[in-house]
Amino acid sequence: MNITFTAHHCDSSQPLEDYAVDKFEKILKHSDYKIIDAKVTFSVDNLNKVAQASLSLPQKRRVFATTSSSDMYASIDQLVAKLDAQVRRLHSKGVSHRDSGEG
Repeated sequence: MNITFTAHHCDSSQPLEDYAVDKFEKILKHSDYKIIDAKVTFSVDNLNKVAQASLSLPQKRRVFATTSSSDMYASIDQLVAKLDAQVRRLHSKGVSHRDSGEG
């Protein structure tokens, strides 16, 4: 999994990025999907710390979430929880007949 970090109006520290990588690995453990690419953005909006992420999954599927709180680590926790729920929902849906090429 390739993770790209960007920061807007704040500094992205190495411990913060390591914490995010550890949390994103939990999504891999819970899912059979292979995450191709992850783009994570940290930003500050007034007093709120905002974390956004976009995951690229197989079959051209994308999952996006955004969270904000007073602490960046709490925002990352909430973000990973949202993304994990979305990935699980996609996994439980399965592949539709239209996507499988059967006709």
